[in-house]
Amino acid sequence: MIEAIKLSKTYNLGETRVHALKEVNRSIARGEFVAITGPSGSGKSTLLHLFGCIEQPTTGSVVIDGQDTSKMSQRALTKLRLHKIGFVFQHFYLLPTLTAYENIELPMKEAGMRRNERRDRVSELLSAVGLIDRGRHRPNQLSGGEQQRVAIARALANDPPIILADEPTGELDTSTGSDIVDLLTGINQKYDKTIIVVSHDPEIARRAERIIELRDGKIVNALY
Repeated sequence: MIEAIKLSKTYNLGETRVHALKEVNRSIARGEFVAITGPSGSGKSTLLHLFGCIEQPTTGSVVIDGQDTSKMSQRALTKLRLHKIGFVFQHFYLLPTLTAYENIELPMKEAGMRRNERRDRVSELLSAVGLIDRGRHRPNQLSGGEQQRVAIARALANDPPIILADEPTGELDTSTGSDIVDLLTGINQKYDKTIIVVSHDPEIARRAERIIELRDGKIVNALY
C-alpha cells in the first residue's frame, strides 16, 4: 500500500542543515497496523508527513497504492489525500464553530458527495465511534476522548484505505487513550484499513502488528 524508496528529508535552519530522514526504505502492506517509535527528533513525524504527502522529500519517493507521488502535481496530490488518506492528529484540529456532525461531513463535501449520502455516512461513522447521540455538540461541549473519536470519524469520512495518526493519545489520560487504541485496532480489523501510528505510547506499540523504530533519521529496528 505504501513504499518508501531511498526517502530523505533535509531542513535548512539558518545556516544549519538538519537531516531528519536518511535514505529510508520500507514497504507497508495493505491492512497492516504499524507503529513508528523512537526518541524525540528521530524523524517519526517527518516520515508520517511524507507518507501523507503533507511534505515532499528532499530525495527519494513515496509510492502510494501504486502511484509514485514524486511525479504527481499538487492538484493530483490534493485529490490523493482527499480519497486515499485519513489523518488523525494529537490536537484533534476540529473546527470549533461546527458540530461533530458537520466536522465529519466536511471532507465529504470537499469530495462532492451528495447530501443524502453524506447524511447516511455521517450517521454510520458516529455510530462506529460510539457518538451517535453527540452529533449536534460542538468541540467545546465534548471531552478530549470524544473529540478524538470525532477526528477519527472525520478521517474515515471518504473511506480512505490509509489512516495516518500522529500521537493520537498524546492529549488523553491513560484510560481514554486505551479506548482510542481499541477503536483504531477495531477499525483496522473490521475495515481492513492500513493504519500507521507515530507514538510514544507503549500500548500502541504492544497492539501493533509491526514496530518501526527510528533513530537519528534511520530505521534501526523493524519488529513483528
